[in-house]
Amino acid sequence: MPRTLVTALLVLACLAAVTFVACGDEQSRSGRVPGDTLTIFSSLPLQGPHADQAQSVVNAEKLALREAGGRVGDFKINFASADDATAGGDRVGWDPDKTAENARKAVENTRTIAYIGDFESGATAISLPITNEAGFAQVSPASTAIGLTKVVPGAVEAGEPDKFYPSGDRSFARVVPADDVQASAAARWTRQLGARTVFVLGDKSLEGDGLAELYLTAARDAGLRVVGQERMDPRDEDYVELARDVTRARPDAIYFGGGADSNSVQLWRDLHAAAPGTLKIGSHNLLVPDFYGRLGSASAGTYITSAALDPSQLPARGRRFVRDYRREFGEAPDRFAAYGHAAMALLLNAIGRAGDDAPERDRVIDETLATTGFSSAVGTISIDENGDTSLDRLSGYRVRNGRLSLAAALRGEPAKP
Repeated sequence: MPRTLVTALLVLACLAAVTFVACGDEQSRSGRVPGDTLTIFSSLPLQGPHADQAQSVVNAEKLALREAGGRVGDFKINFASADDATAGGDRVGWDPDKTAENARKAVENTRTIAYIGDFESGATAISLPITNEAGFAQVSPASTAIGLTKVVPGAVEAGEPDKFYPSGDRSFARVVPADDVQASAAARWTRQLGARTVFVLGDKSLEGDGLAELYLTAARDAGLRVVGQERMDPRDEDYVELARDVTRARPDAIYFGGGADSNSVQLWRDLHAAAPGTLKIGSHNLLVPDFYGRLGSASAGTYITSAALDPSQLPARGRRFVRDYRREFGEAPDRFAAYGHAAMALLLNAIGRAGDDAPERDRVIDETLATTGFSSAVGTISIDENGDTSLDRLSGYRVRNGRLSLAAALRGEPAKP
């Protein structure tokens, strides 16, 4: 899911959290979990705009553990779920202080063997240095920012990804395709939709500008001609002048890497008024009703890519998961739920492969990062040397009358470093 701008506040929170771990109780950072009970900790935003999605992911994690009988070999597996969000005040949604607090709680629990999180890449930027310093595996079902795992020039912040691994060793994996794969899929789809020229917009955020840069490279590889590039300012009241600049370039399509919270509805309305026949394409950052449900006539020609597959496009194992989820919880799962199920199942598999060494945190990290050919609800997963998944299938949606309509099965490929 979207990675918000990592501000000075987040950096300070991250530094404070790492300091806490470094100065914390040595027993909490032990390399071996005592006894025969292991805890998998989950941290997701259970309040705010992504609450329903996150709860669906938690339900899926619980379902995967229940399917395993709550055990792996001789070891009982406990599940601890925490909320990293707030529902009021100045910040609604995931909160850096709560994210850091949850990661510290996982560290303080001497039985913690692994951590599932987060839903937002910005939150992972906070929690990962803490869990990495403590020395246990972290798997994300939704964090897509490329800087968490590897360097792609122009698309990452200085010091990434090394600053997320203070121990010097990798401990993070994700089961969702990263932003470079999504940008590649978006560029190919733009071409398939009939466009030959494209104008690329960022939003002055790390995630939005990073996706824009990744899309630029992918667009050229897909045979598109980039006729312009600009960064909108989310603080502006309107984008009439920007829309005029875009239309003067006469693009067939406009790609926007920014998020729903970047005044994107106003941007869309002004772009549509200036160029009503131009395709408008966005990323998973726009997959919230507060964006697509408010566009009105500006939704014409709007397409959005999703890093998470639509449930109808899941493989056979995934379709079985959807049926089991409906039976267990009485409703359809969110598109990210299958990735929560996959994250839990992958960790349980890694713990199983560790055998008698399952309580050894380092061993579980090694087995997690050595995952290959693992059959999951979202497909067959292998984890590469960076911690990225081998999955390259995505979904494409068209916005119609304030609703999402599944439009395409997409594929992308990783960017070359």
